[in-house]
Amino acid sequence: MMLNGGELNGTRILSRKSVELMSQNHVQGKLDTFGYGLGFGVTSEPKYLTELGSVGSYYWAGSTTHPL
Repeated sequence: MMLNGGELNGTRILSRKSVELMSQNHVQGKLDTFGYGLGFGVTSEPKYLTELGSVGSYYWAGSTTHPL
């Protein structure tokens, strides 16, 4: 659902704006570690990539998704 912009099997569960807010960094410049959105951790700096991934990817409970 998150990778599909808030839709699951053709049914809208979350608005696109909600998905955007959940997966973007809201603590930019306030922490020296990863960023955090409204529901997910967000990779905002390349230096924090410890595995395959990219800036803008978000994650929760050990799973990673691709950037929107």
